[in-house]
Amino acid sequence: MQETLDYQELGSPEGSTRSIKEVLANGHNLSMREALKTAWEIYSKGWGLYIGYTIVFALISLVTILIPILGGLTYIFFLGPVLFVGFFIVSDLIYRGEGYSFGNFFDGFRSKSGTIVLNTLILIGLVILLLSPFFVLFGSIFMNIAKLGYRPGNDLMEFYATLFSSLGASLAGVMIYYIFMLFCGSLLLLNYQLLLFQNTGPWESIVTSARITFIKYWKYPVSYILLFILSFPFSILLSKLGITGLIINAIFGFCLFSFNIVCTYSIYALIFKKE
Repeated sequence: MQETLDYQELGSPEGSTRSIKEVLANGHNLSMREALKTAWEIYSKGWGLYIGYTIVFALISLVTILIPILGGLTYIFFLGPVLFVGFFIVSDLIYRGEGYSFGNFFDGFRSKSGTIVLNTLILIGLVILLLSPFFVLFGSIFMNIAKLGYRPGNDLMEFYATLFSSLGASLAGVMIYYIFMLFCGSLLLLNYQLLLFQNTGPWESIVTSARITFIKYWKYPVSYILLFILSFPFSILLSKLGITGLIINAIFGFCLFSFNIVCTYSIYALIFKKE
């Protein structure tokens, strides 16, 4: 195992990958099967480290968030993102056949942490902007429901009709907005990978990720979300086995979480791979 690498050494050697300009111009006929196969090849070589780091990641997240105000802000704006990119850093080392160790998961603290924080601030700003119509919609709906306030003498059926129509409208709004946010999230599929391995700036990585994934690559993140949904019956079945089932369920969840992240790295690696 080699020592922790500098970020200048991360990513494939110059000339062995396609440029962003080339990817945007020519695209890539990447198959889901190829992405999953590559992800499994990466994951199987370091599955123990991935699971271990996922547990450490979860514990650090839990402890930090429990600290009132300051802990949550520190986690959202700094600790969470910098820890998260560790999955991509180790995946890159494994994919390139380089030496790696558990310490490489924390390489985000050594370099580019400032760029990651700026990128996170921009992302949070975009999320707030995108969620603002959602808050306005729900605020107006709940205000209408509050105004109903059934009083004796009013038509009870009319009250319920108005109430359920408001709730129905809010549910429809939630579903539409969820699909919209899902699509927006899929556009950020390559954000951190571009930031780490293509030396893009905080804003450039977001824009470039959206340009590359728009329409052509939307099916990949959606496929991973479907993978999570399909895992629910398995999780429910394991929960029936008591403590043993809960332990297996937790390990399965850690595996699925980390494997999903490795999948997003494999998509990046294959998209930028030289033909």
